[in-house]
Amino acid sequence: SGGTNTDRIADGFDPLFDAETSESLEIGIKKDFPENNLRVNAAAHYTTVEDFQANTFTGNGFNLQNAGDYEISGFEVEATWLPIEDLEVNLAYAFVDAEYKSFEGGNCWVAYTWHTGIDDPGRQNEDDQFCDRSGDRPGGEPKHYAVVSVKKDFEISDGIYAYVQGDFSHTSDIVLDGSNDPYAVQDAYNVVNFRFFMNFEEYDMDLIAWGRNVLDEEYINRTNFNAPLQEGKLNAYMSEPATFGVTVKKRF
Repeated sequence: SGGTNTDRIADGFDPLFDAETSESLEIGIKKDFPENNLRVNAAAHYTTVEDFQANTFTGNGFNLQNAGDYEISGFEVEATWLPIEDLEVNLAYAFVDAEYKSFEGGNCWVAYTWHTGIDDPGRQNEDDQFCDRSGDRPGGEPKHYAVVSVKKDFEISDGIYAYVQGDFSHTSDIVLDGSNDPYAVQDAYNVVNFRFFMNFEEYDMDLIAWGRNVLDEEYINRTNFNAPLQEGKLNAYMSEPATFGVTVKKRF
């Protein structure tokens, strides 16, 4: 629904915004292949949004506005495969193609223009405070995302069950803000995690050794913003570095 933006916004921003409407179509399939120990789920989707409500940080407040129209299309595939006894392989892949069909009052580049002197090509007139983002990709959504997980179960002895699991994920480049500032684009990155699990039935206890981001990949955690009152500066939250630990769980 529509409403009124009560945040402190600069002159020229309209505090009133209208309702946002969308239409979605999705078609999918779920299929088992018992002879191959394989299960596949897949879906294709298409969505259009009219008068979408964009909430962008302008350095002093959030501008909530009806920015225009956009469309999203893509597909997703999930598969589980049991190639041999006690071994499980999971795969997931998502493709998302998103584009602003019209977004004439979007935020302009700040950091890139401040550092390079190159003006935002979406600025129609030299004195405009808004830029045309039509045709740009919305922020926060990678075009490609994939994850592969492999798990192997072990029966170490009577009463001791264990498994080892590793997963690899790939995320393609992501636009991190609503301005599509070239300095606000996170390049593609890969993350590897692992886990070794043991359950001691007699003691009703679990022992877990784990590692996250074991390759110590450096990437921004899907968000950044212009620093208030500091033109040309961007702030961002970095991902956690390589992290390792041991967890012990005891049930009483």
